[in-house]
Amino acid sequence: MNCRDEISLTPPVSKQEGLFEGDTYLTPERPMSAAKKFLTWNAPYFYYQFSKVVRHGAKMATDNKYTRQNWFDLSCDVVKFIENNGGIIDVAGMKNFQKINGPVLFVANHMSILETIVIPCLVLKYKELCITMKKQLFDVPVFGTLLTGFKTVAVSRENPIDDYKTIIRDGGKAIDEGYSTLLFPQTTRTTNFSPEEFNSVGTKLSKRVKIPIIPIALKTDFWGNGRMLKDIGPIDRKKKIYFRFGEPITVSGNGKAENQQVVDFIQGHLSEWQKDEGK
Repeated sequence: MNCRDEISLTPPVSKQEGLFEGDTYLTPERPMSAAKKFLTWNAPYFYYQFSKVVRHGAKMATDNKYTRQNWFDLSCDVVKFIENNGGIIDVAGMKNFQKINGPVLFVANHMSILETIVIPCLVLKYKELCITMKKQLFDVPVFGTLLTGFKTVAVSRENPIDDYKTIIRDGGKAIDEGYSTLLFPQTTRTTNFSPEEFNSVGTKLSKRVKIPIIPIALKTDFWGNGRMLKDIGPIDRKKKIYFRFGEPITVSGNGKAENQQVVDFIQGHLSEWQKDEGK
């Protein structure tokens, strides 16, 4: 039995039945009193709640109790407090990866820390997951400990050639072990999507390991990037949170056409959402 066979026998997460099991999800409308808005709709309270989740996850990682189920539950806890703090999450296209047996390669644009924390909640009922992350995040107190609890590929974001080699080597190994892998080909998190900074490492890895790409277009500037600490920025409740999972893409040839497909998918959705936001 190879690693892929073993991981396919891992029990899927079972709690919170009905959550993220369809093709779409939209935060239910919930009237809030002025008193509750006053208590919850502020950045300090938001980050206080987030710190509780991080501390809980770090303890589980330290105690070697960070299971797939626990990761799902922690990610869903973040979804809950985002919604309780006025965030509206709009997801579509989840059937595009749910219908595929075996690992896929998720390739997404990168706006904020929000997607790194929320995507596991959307995916873990169906796939084991490995996330490509910036190496420096592991040096952040407590949060870095939490990250040791699940499968990651660490890149520096300083040397593109070294990062490319790391993703091809370690990402390929994770996929061979049965993990779907999440890549952010941009050099850094940004609200302005630039195709020139969206490299083709995803299509190269997909072709090498022979699994389909699932493109993800996302808009997560609800949770802004901070100036002093990038993970702690302003919270803008006027901005809706979007995730769109595209149809699977099989890479052939040199991968340029497929990489352009991913770019077009992301750009198209971002343009649509920005127009809606401007109305």
